[in-house]
Amino acid sequence: MTSGQGTVKWMSPEVLSNAPYTDKSDIYSLGLIVWEVLMQQPFFEELKFNSQIEIQVVNHNYRPPLPSEISEKTRELIIECWSANPEERPTALEIVKRLKDFSPNDFEICL
Repeated sequence: MTSGQGTVKWMSPEVLSNAPYTDKSDIYSLGLIVWEVLMQQPFFEELKFNSQIEIQVVNHNYRPPLPSEISEKTRELIIECWSANPEERPTALEIVKRLKDFSPNDFEICL
């Protein structure tokens, strides 16, 4: 694993802060990817510069908005994945186990 490598938009707060990179850094990125796939739109479009993203994510816990139409299971999973504290993020194995309990409706959003 290489610290500080990647696209700022998907980097975890700890990577943006030059803290050690771990598997939990990838889980943060996964949460953003799940959001992006569900919403079918890019996130952080209002932030034009990488430095703005870094400041907002690291200092203000800024994340994309979650619509009320998202299922509770999906909402909880995404929020846990992009927790500011890496220790609070689920492991990949925990995510796989949880996804087995999801229904197709858990992946639908009626906007």
